[in-house]
Amino acid sequence: MGSQYPLSGLRILVVEDEYFTAQDTRRIIERAGGAVVGPFGEVPEVMAEGLDQPLDAAVVDIGLRGQTSYRLADALEARGVPYLFATAHDSNVVPERFSGVPLLQKPFGDPELVRLVAGLKGPASGSAG
Repeated sequence: MGSQYPLSGLRILVVEDEYFTAQDTRRIIERAGGAVVGPFGEVPEVMAEGLDQPLDAAVVDIGLRGQTSYRLADALEARGVPYLFATAHDSNVVPERFSGVPLLQKPFGDPELVRLVAGLKGPASGSAG
């Protein structure tokens, strides 16, 4: 069970404003076979440049340079792109409408990130096999 590259073929948007966390996230995803779109560190930037690309999933930090990324989450939802929130905050800061979104607590480990991102595509993506 589980290939060495569980994210193979997936284009994953990374939205994270802390440089080292963004680079770690990119490295983890690429090591698992995924292609990273970004990372982006600001909401306007990702809304302008990140959303017009083909995306299979997204890893989104909630707090971005003093703003929240909820507007971006709404846009991802509208496009049908599954995503998770990566945050150092407690789950009680997340508005009720996002209660179904997976929450990855920072700091997180490689296996945890890969497992959650791989799970975003979930059963919905493949009954073709």
